[in-house]
Amino acid sequence: MNVTDGRLLVVEDEPLVRMFAVDALMDLGFQVDEAGTATEALALLAEGRDYLIALTDVRLPDRGDETWPLELRQQRPMLPLLVLSGLDERSIREAYQGIESVGFLQKPYNQNALISALEELGVTVPVQDDSQ
Repeated sequence: MNVTDGRLLVVEDEPLVRMFAVDALMDLGFQVDEAGTATEALALLAEGRDYLIALTDVRLPDRGDETWPLELRQQRPMLPLLVLSGLDERSIREAYQGIESVGFLQKPYNQNALISALEELGVTVPVQDDSQ
């Protein structure tokens, strides 16, 4: 998948972390939908919204299981996932071993790390014109 624009889904229960991610992605030129719970995220998918990728925390108030993001794949089997976590990265990677189109980003992260993680999953970040 080599996409230069589109809609992304951010699923994060911490408001400040979610705000950072949404703002960073919008600054890069993406359209972003946000959810604070797994239930909200699954409802957005059920509405038929089309996403390039879902960026999601592994533990949410309504889902404590580290592999809950795979529920998103039940509705959209080809949806790439960028798993965001402050937990031990090795255990998270092991939980998703062998599953295609899953990337990982350790919290806390910055915009450059976010760009790199998106590009590793085949999402091309729109070119930014800083001359304005």
